[in-house]
Amino acid sequence: VLASYAMGASVLHRTYTHILRAILPLIRTYALIVFGYAIMNGAALAFLGFQSPGTPDWGVMLADARNSFRLAPWPAIPPGIALFVTMMLLNRIAIRLDRR
Repeated sequence: VLASYAMGASVLHRTYTHILRAILPLIRTYALIVFGYAIMNGAALAFLGFQSPGTPDWGVMLADARNSFRLAPWPAIPPGIALFVTMMLLNRIAIRLDRR
C-alpha cells in the first residue's frame, strides 16, 4: 500500500487493489454462512409460530407435521430434508470458497 501511495496511485485504486481484493473472499464466505443462519432462524421462528398465518415456510410445515408425528411422520420428512440439504450445501460452498 505504501509503495502504491509513493508511486501516486489514487485512493480508489489503492483501496480496490490492496484492500478489497484481500477481504473479498472473507466477505463471500461470511455472507454464505450468515445466509444459512438467516434461513435456519426464519424456519425456527416460523416453527414457533412467529409468522403471519398462511405463509408457506419450512418451519410452518414442520410445525403442522408435529401434531401428527406419531401416527404419520412422513409430512415432516420433506421440509426437514430440505432444511438439512440447504444448510449443508451453503456450508460446503462456503468451505470451498474459503479454500481458494
